[in-house]
Amino acid sequence: MENRVGIWMDKREAFLFSFDNSSERKHIRSSIHEFNPKGGSRSKTAFGPVETVKEKKYLAKVKKQELEYFKDVLDALGNAKSLIVIGPAQTKNKFAKYLEDENVNQPELLKVETADSMTENQMRDTLRRLFVNLNN
Repeated sequence: MENRVGIWMDKREAFLFSFDNSSERKHIRSSIHEFNPKGGSRSKTAFGPVETVKEKKYLAKVKKQELEYFKDVLDALGNAKSLIVIGPAQTKNKFAKYLEDENVNQPELLKVETADSMTENQMRDTLRRLFVNLNN
C-alpha cells in the first residue's frame, strides 16, 4: 500500500484503502470466533459439585485471535506513512492501542473515529473526506 491508508474495521473484517497514486483496496477477514459458552451443569445428587464455565479460557482465546487479526492488518499496511481508522464498536480502539504498543515501523495514526457499517464506496468516501479535512 502507499503512503496514506484508511481502514474501516470491525471484529469480522477490515477494508484497507490507499489514497495516493493508486486506488488499491485490500480486504482482510478476521479469525475471531463468536464464543457462546454454555452454562455449567449440576450433579445428580443434591448439594453435589457444580461444573462452572471457565470464562477466562474463552477470553484468552478471543484475545489471541484479536492479536493475530491485528498483526495481519499491520502486515497488509506495508510502507504506509499515515493512517486513519474508522469503524463501529471497540475493535478500532483496540487496534490503535496495538499500534501504540508495537515497536516496529508503524504508520502515524492520524485519527480514530466511530463509523457505522457502510458499503465499500461509503467507506472510501468517508476516509477520503477525513484525509482532506486533516490536510486543510
